[in-house]
Amino acid sequence: MEKFVKDIVEYLIEKEYTISVAESLTGGLVCSMLCEVPGASQVLLEGIVAYTNQSKISRLGVKVETLNTYTAISKETAKEMAQGVRKNLNATIGIATTGLAGPLEFDEFGNKKGTVFIGVSIGKETYTNRFDFEGNRDEIRKQAAKHCFLILFNVLLGKEQL
Repeated sequence: MEKFVKDIVEYLIEKEYTISVAESLTGGLVCSMLCEVPGASQVLLEGIVAYTNQSKISRLGVKVETLNTYTAISKETAKEMAQGVRKNLNATIGIATTGLAGPLEFDEFGNKKGTVFIGVSIGKETYTNRFDFEGNRDEIRKQAAKHCFLILFNVLLGKEQL
């Protein structure tokens, strides 16, 4: 995975793209993976750990209505997080993670442990994906962080020009 992330960072440098990250579930793992790559400072603008709903609202512009209607663990929230972190930091790309890693099997809204939403906002488009990961808290968080880069790679494949 390290080489894969390195290749993505090098591609972003080559294209002069910038990236910003909003993490809830992953709590900084995505940024950490980026920061392990020499030269990442040329593309990584900022990472925000928006663990609470209030942080999602104030730092990322997630709508209260979205959280009340769909909860923090939803494709709608992941979409608004990704768009907000991209727009607020004036980045080319915004990535967001939200979900439930445990320790409870279900949250008060019925979301199952392992439910993860990842959003990628690039240009005028935002893509969201849902995953149902298995494992303990740490394993779920690591799977989510790795999948951010897989999704980003797939999005970049389809975007030669922004």
